[in-house]
Amino acid sequence: MVHEPLNVTMAGELDCGKSTLIGRLLLDTNSLSKEKKQELSRSRDTNFAHLLDSLSEERNGQFTLDTTQAFIRTRKRHYILIDVPGHRELLKNMLTGSSHAEAAIVVID
Repeated sequence: MVHEPLNVTMAGELDCGKSTLIGRLLLDTNSLSKEKKQELSRSRDTNFAHLLDSLSEERNGQFTLDTTQAFIRTRKRHYILIDVPGHRELLKNMLTGSSHAEAAIVVID
């Protein structure tokens, strides 16, 4: 029986590893797209956080600017992981993205 997807926000301060954790979960659950797997295999630097960065400013600035969603499916449940900014100045973006969540994972470094 497949339930409705569970929306989970990844909360935490800037540079605590939220995006990296999501990237690693995507890899470990075989949830990466073919293109992302190829991108990862071509890269010398395995930066799991960059798997979610859609804006060049995010890759260059090394932190999330806007909300991104990642999808993980397991036999028992589907998850939508919501990657939100941790930077203080982007609090509005973090709150907007987190408002759709039913659960949260708090990442502490």
